[in-house]
Amino acid sequence: MARILVVDDDPHMREVLELVLADGNRAVDSVGSGEAALERLARQAYDLVVCDLQLSDLDGVSVYDAIAEDNASAGGGQAVRDQRRLLLCAPEGSSRPAFAGSTA
Repeated sequence: MARILVVDDDPHMREVLELVLADGNRAVDSVGSGEAALERLARQAYDLVVCDLQLSDLDGVSVYDAIAEDNASAGGGQAVRDQRRLLLCAPEGSSRPAFAGSTA
């Protein structure tokens, strides 16, 4: 079963994303901050992280950088997949584009 982590400080957006992404083949967890995401990622491996670019504590790019750094230095610990994918989402009309990347 694939595991997805949703990171968004808007509780309504988290709820919508959980409903859209969850099915019999995917388990979805969600958190409301970048710090909470990094804490969760330290304990649990995920196949995909969907992250808001404009969080209240860390921006999505900082979350991405921390995941990439963790993958580079962890050496195969429990919370590290061979490759983590991250989708950063910006609000409509934002000057920051959406970004998708891999931390492998």
